[in-house]
Amino acid sequence: MTGEDYEDSSLERLIETFKKLSDNPSLVMALRKFKDERNFLSHKGITQCLDYEGEFDEGAASEIEARLLAIEPEAQRLRIAIHKEGNKFRGHLYFDEFLDAP
Repeated sequence: MTGEDYEDSSLERLIETFKKLSDNPSLVMALRKFKDERNFLSHKGITQCLDYEGEFDEGAASEIEARLLAIEPEAQRLRIAIHKEGNKFRGHLYFDEFLDAP
């Protein structure tokens, strides 16, 4: 595995790959929840800020802003958790399994 193998992968694919390497289902579940929120904010959030006539809706925008503010600390928390979990299997990515001596 190299970074080039995954540099253009979707977040969903990255999470599924991480799941195969990790033994932490609660972290994988948190990553999926984060992905869903990130996808909403990235792909649909702007449309939620418009009313039926296409005009800016300040009330709806303030709800989106609150969600944007909430996702930042969650992203930081998950980044740290991913690094900690990755330290548990990092060596397996660099070395083949050692065979027991006869």
